[in-house]
Amino acid sequence: MGITGSAGKTSTKDLIAALLPAVGTTVATQQSFNNVIGLPVTVSRADSATQ
Repeated sequence: MGITGSAGKTSTKDLIAALLPAVGTTVATQQSFNNVIGLPVTVSRADSATQ
C-alpha cells in the first residue's frame, strides 16, 4: 500500500501500521524513512508471512 499527499502521510502510515497486524504480518517504514535507502530496508524486513 502506498500513501501519497502533501500532509499527514507519516501519521496515516503509523495508524495503518498499528491496525494491520490484526489482519496479518506487515512491515512499515520506521519514522519517515521513505527514501531510496528506507524503501529497500523496509522491503528486506518482509518475509513469506508478510501480507
